[in-house]
Amino acid sequence: MIVARTRDGTIAPCPDCDTPARRVHSRYRRRLADAALGNRPVVIDLCVRRLFCDSARCARRTFAEQTATHAARASGPSPTTPSAPPGWTPGCPT
Repeated sequence: MIVARTRDGTIAPCPDCDTPARRVHSRYRRRLADAALGNRPVVIDLCVRRLFCDSARCARRTFAEQTATHAARASGPSPTTPSAPPGWTPGCPT
């Protein structure tokens, strides 16, 4: 099992207005299954942050940070297991 999360303080842009978001609303876990490596299943336990958009001009109040380099919604297994991109560290705060 691989456990990953973004580093505290990492800035993510709002998907609607592109305003940099720093304030964390909450965190949740996503469990992703990937193609087996040898005879062992690969499971990625991903901690995703929900952030506030602080722009007064944006209708979106909160959003989940995007993890497109690791997982797309309803995606099948990848041909190879990706390495962690910059900004990702092990674990999810409790």
